[in-house]
This record gives sequence, C-alpha cells and structure tokens, in this order.
Amino acid sequence: MFPHRLLGARSVAITVGVLALMLVAVPAGAHPLGAGPPPTAHLSAEGERVEIAWTAQEDDVADLAESLGLVPEGTSEAFLGMVGPSPLDRAERAALRDEPALDEALADGVAVEQDGVSCAGQHEIADDVLADGVTYVFACPEPVRAVDVTVDLLHDVDPNYRTVGLVGDDPPEVETVFTASAPTQTIDLSDQAMRSGIDSLAAWSMPGGTWLEDRMVALADLDAGSSGALLAVLGAVVVGGAHALAPGHAKTVTAAYLAGGGARARHAATVGAVVALMHTSTALVLAAILVALPWNPDLGPMAGATLTIAAGVVLVAVGASMLRARHTSAARGSDHHHHPHAHDLADGRHSPLSWRGLAAVGAAGGLLPSPSALLVLSTTWLAGRPGLGLALVAAFGLGLAGTVAAVGLLAGAGRRAYDRRARTGGRLAQVGTAIPSAAAAIVTVGGAWLATLGVLQLTLG
Repeated sequence: MFPHRLLGARSVAITVGVLALMLVAVPAGAHPLGAGPPPTAHLSAEGERVEIAWTAQEDDVADLAESLGLVPEGTSEAFLGMVGPSPLDRAERAALRDEPALDEALADGVAVEQDGVSCAGQHEIADDVLADGVTYVFACPEPVRAVDVTVDLLHDVDPNYRTVGLVGDDPPEVETVFTASAPTQTIDLSDQAMRSGIDSLAAWSMPGGTWLEDRMVALADLDAGSSGALLAVLGAVVVGGAHALAPGHAKTVTAAYLAGGGARARHAATVGAVVALMHTSTALVLAAILVALPWNPDLGPMAGATLTIAAGVVLVAVGASMLRARHTSAARGSDHHHHPHAHDLADGRHSPLSWRGLAAVGAAGGLLPSPSALLVLSTTWLAGRPGLGLALVAAFGLGLAGTVAAVGLLAGAGRRAYDRRARTGGRLAQVGTAIPSAAAAIVTVGGAWLATLGVLQLTLG
C-alpha cells in the first residue's frame, strides 16, 4: 500500500506544482490589447552614432498616454474598436507631443550603452506620436559595433508588451525582441554582422488570446532549471487540453464524423493522434517558413487564412465523400452492406469509418496551429532553449489530442447508446437511420464555413 500512497502523493504534488507555476507565471504576449503588429524599434548605426526609430500601434501609444493620465480612461480600447473618426482629434493628438510626462516617459524608455558606458542621447517626438512614434539619436564614445540596447517602453504599463528590434532596410530583419523580463539586448550594428532572420517568428506571433495559453507562453519565459522545465511541460499538456475545448480545431465536425460512424476507442485515438501530429508539425513548418522569409507583419494573417481555407476544403471533401457513399448505398438498396443497421454498430461488428477519413478529419483539426505555440517557439529560441520550446509544443499537442480523442469517444459512445435504444424499432430507429446523413451534412457545412472564413480573412484582412 505504501508505494501506491507515495505515487498518489507525488501525483498530487506535481499537479499542485503545475497549477502554482501557471498561476505565478506572468503571461507574455506581443500585443496585449489588440491583434496588430507589436511595437518596433528600428536600429541603425553610423560611426559613433546610433539611431532608433520607435513606433507602435495607435492603441499602444494611447495605452501609455492613458497610464500617465493624459487621455481619458478607455481611450486605448476606443482605438481598438475605432470605426469612423479617431477617438482623439487632431488638436488632442498634437497636444500629446508637448506633454512633459509623456516626454519624460519616452526619454526614459530607451537607452544605449557601449562597453558599460552610457551613450548620450536625445529624442524627437513626431508631430503625431500615435501614428509616427519617436526617433532617438545616441552618441557613443567609440565607433559603433556591438552595443547594449535597452527598451523599457510600455513594460511598466503592461509586462505583456514586447518590442521587436529591427535592423537593416529593404526590408529590415528582426534582430531581437525586448521584453519586460529581458529589456536589454546586445546587438551588433556593424555592416558585417550576420543576420539569420530567425527571430522573425517572434515578431509575427500573437498572444494565444486565452488566459491559459498566455500562461503557457509565460512558462517558456521561466528559467527554473530541469525541474521547472518538467513542470512547464506538464503544464503545457494541461493547456493543450483546455485549448481544445475553445472554438476551433473543427471539434463539431469531428464529433459529427465520429458519431455518424459509431466510433470506438481506436477511432477516437487515431483522430486525436493525427490532430496532435499535424498541429506540432504545422507549427514547426510554419515557424521555419516565417524564419526564412523577411519580416512582414502581414505574413501571419495570410498564413492563418490560407491554412483555414485548406482545413475547410479537406472537411468539405470528407463530407462530400460521406454523402456520396450514403447516396450510393441508398440507390443500390444495400444499406445493410454499406452502412450497418443500429444493432451492428451497437454490437461493434461494423463501422463505416475509414482510416483515410479519420486521418483527413484529424489533419483538418490540427492544420491551424495555435499562435501560442508559435510564440513559445520564438520565446525559447530567443532564450537559447529551443529544446524546451519543442517539448512544450509537443506537450501542448499531446493535451490537444487527449481532449479531441475524449470528445470523439463520447460522440461515438453516444451514437452506439442511441442505436441500442433504437433496436426496439419505432421512431428512434427511423431517426437513427438519418444520423449518418446528418453527420455528413454537418461535416460538409462545417468545412464550407471554415473555408469561407479563410477567404474572408484573406480578402478583407
């Protein structure tokens, strides 16, 4: 009995540790208030001079002004939902430029050091700071090569903010990301510096949009040794399972497909495994593509819309195949052979589900990776711990698979339970014969809806 009690105590301790770690971790995101690109700091150097052009979304700058009491409460949120005139008129925008409190906050938010010596700096606020930001010029003691750059802007307003450091032109490449936990970065601004473009992933990735997912990104920021990494991985499993319950991953059509065929445990497990494999693989492939391409804030929305269309097309094809098989069976009058009666499914002797169909439905469910997974990959890569990022994303996929499989298993069990009740005949039996057709229709309509959403995202932005 003692080993069992010890195992139970360890399980409880691990669970409590995971939850505690998730609670204390500070959520991280690239743009806490909206879905646009994060703030950027475009760096360049010539001789002893370093120039930094800082810009942000209008709601971000308004968030800073709001925290200083310079604009009314709720102005930043008004910018997010802006339809028509700006929440601040031209005069109010111009007045911000001359506000001493904003000038001081902007002056203190960016600094440059060379070999431990502060570089003297000055800044110029644009006439419209919300739209055009601030330009900083620093004079260093020696010709500039590698310097330590600190960007603290917005971190005291919300530690979730991240500022992307850009270097070069036509187009600029992502060099680093400044965060509340790592506001200072050493950057080589010499012309000979090799720029891999790896960190473009961090610039594209947006927050997950849910409390739990933000916690997983925060776990990637922690540096707590091997035990902390293990707890973070276990926490990612929990987050992946919770993420699967949120809208997305085609759970409704997955449940319809599995219910239509009276899925058993092996079918549900197959769909869950394919979802996890596809989600993890897509995240890694998409990350590699984004790394290889130049920085472009439109890459993320374009990739998301394209993958949404692809998932929708796959589901439409699966649904059409189900409808065609059902129609062919009815036309031949051989439904017994092609689609089993209620007692066949209830007894587990037959199933109309195909392994190809299971793979297609699972692939569609995992085709669009969570933005949190991409942000985790970028965060850990920047921190020099890519292995932890891969482990977190894989664990996230494992949790995702568990929830999807559970949903599928419940759907299949519900169908078989219904069929057992319907064996007595009557109206239940009549309705039961229509379930496969209804399931096929749900899969088809769900796929068409996803594809339409993707097209709208691609065309309307």
